[in-house]
Amino acid sequence: MSHPAFGADDDHDLPLVSIVITCFNYAEFLAEAIDSALVQTYGTVEVIVVNDGSTDSTETVARQYADHIHYLYQENRGVSEARNAGIQIARGDFVVCLDADDRLAPDFVEQCVRLLRAHPEVGFVYTSLMLFGRESGVLAGPQYDVGQLKWSNFIHASALIRSTVLKTHLYDESVPEAEDWNFYLTLAEHGIHGILLDQPLLNYRKHTDRFSRLDSLTYRARRTQLKIVKAHPDMYTSVEKVIAAVNAAAEPFRKSAGRSKRRLTGALTWWLRRNAGSTRTR
Repeated sequence: MSHPAFGADDDHDLPLVSIVITCFNYAEFLAEAIDSALVQTYGTVEVIVVNDGSTDSTETVARQYADHIHYLYQENRGVSEARNAGIQIARGDFVVCLDADDRLAPDFVEQCVRLLRAHPEVGFVYTSLMLFGRESGVLAGPQYDVGQLKWSNFIHASALIRSTVLKTHLYDESVPEAEDWNFYLTLAEHGIHGILLDQPLLNYRKHTDRFSRLDSLTYRARRTQLKIVKAHPDMYTSVEKVIAAVNAAAEPFRKSAGRSKRRLTGALTWWLRRNAGSTRTR
């Protein structure tokens, strides 16, 4: 596939967009991710590939694009540190983080930049998903809502975010689990909200041999939720904290106990939620 040389800029009036692709042992998919970034219909894009200590042929694949990308290697430290490394060298006014096993639709950047520039009050744009691999179809994203975000993450990593926002609020490297959820809640704590572009412009791979990131969050949802609550205590009421703790504690019983215990836990959760409105102490 033919690509313009890195740094080529046919439209100097457009703000630069940096696409940060992080890769750990996903050499088999990396070329697809890079190609999807390089064929954007938007005219001013830079592509940064961060190799997070891969032991496969990631470097070989990335080096094939040497004239078109920035390539950065680091010892394996995890996705949050890999993203932060790319963000810190990004020159764009906007940044997109892309996992190496996913792909952007050709007009992803163009459509997202247009919407974000039309809404200066928000910090980022996220889209619906086009699933491929183990599953296929469109996964529509809900409208942005902090109340819903407190209890489950519905925003994927590949949002188009203002660079000033990202460089002020980098990924928290001390929270290796549910890093996206933690990141978007951190933004919400600082009054930085997002907006949905309801088009499936991110191709999200569903793997056949392992849980995808969204699957793993569903599988461990209650325990993960408690960790998120503890990381953002000011966002939750005292009753909501109890609900999270009860759900996490009951998880082992849900897997081994009968229906009656599940009903008991459900009833307790319902009662706490019903009475949450009259208890506002944090």
